[in-house]
Amino acid sequence: MAQLAEAVSFYSARLAGHMPVRSQDNESLQQEQVTTPPLTPPKKQQIKRKKSTATHQFHTPLVVEIQHQLRIWQTTELPGLVNTEVIQVLFKKQSEHWQHIAERHIENIANDVEVASNWILEDICSPDSCSSILYEELSRVLTQFQQEAKRKAIQELKEHCRRERESHLQTTDSRFQERLQALRTVRLLGALGSIPSFPSGAFDMGHSKMLFQHFHHSSEGNMIYDVHDVVKVYYELSLEAFIRYVNNDIVEDFVSYSEGPLMGLSTDWVFTLSEEEVEKMAREDEETLNKRAHFDSIIDKLKAAHEIAEKARIQTRCLGDI
Repeated sequence: MAQLAEAVSFYSARLAGHMPVRSQDNESLQQEQVTTPPLTPPKKQQIKRKKSTATHQFHTPLVVEIQHQLRIWQTTELPGLVNTEVIQVLFKKQSEHWQHIAERHIENIANDVEVASNWILEDICSPDSCSSILYEELSRVLTQFQQEAKRKAIQELKEHCRRERESHLQTTDSRFQERLQALRTVRLLGALGSIPSFPSGAFDMGHSKMLFQHFHHSSEGNMIYDVHDVVKVYYELSLEAFIRYVNNDIVEDFVSYSEGPLMGLSTDWVFTLSEEEVEKMAREDEETLNKRAHFDSIIDKLKAAHEIAEKARIQTRCLGDI
């Protein structure tokens, strides 16, 4: 909308007979837009200083791809009409790496959660202060929780991306129409500012055709720019929705999953354990078993010595009466 306000101000001054000078900040912004795909289509201007910018914009990969796809799909559409498959194909090309990027994001989150859960376990049930077997068994359970929760998150991401790929392009976001109208208005104002000049009284049918080609959306150049605007706006809004879904639905569910690494070791989970599983976790380690065997041996020796002493006492008790 700021771009639209700037264009309205600029061309209204031009039509009034003034030529406002673009600020350095605006030129920097235009240069940034040139190098950041998806790009805002170039404006047609008569100023030579701007022609190089427009040429550079026209040869950006996205615009070239739009030209290529239009040539392919327009063979199945009436002349002057845009085949909507072009927009579908272009959007899929622009968004084809979303799933891979989101998978890496989930992997990073999973690694952080794994570190945190292991740190919590070690702080509560350290092998130095508790049974090492219990610590190892709980670590194994946490690993299973981690793998299952991550598998569930990745599967949900793949399913969401599959639904998006197979569905038609659609949105209920009111900003789509607003942003698209703003971009189209900017292009229209740019076209108004670059109307071909005609000698006074010499306007004929040839000139009317030139004006038609200059303004109408069915001309190849305007069609390319219009497709670009549609893809640009839909891409931006779809990216916002995709990020929101990944963070709010997939990542949030992974972190707060009741059977995940952070929430899985609960009282409810303990109640689901069988006696065999409890005995397996609570069994004594090798060092404790060795100590137990050692002290049991000492106890047995002491018991044997006590029995010998008791027998001797009984046998010698009657000697006191002699």
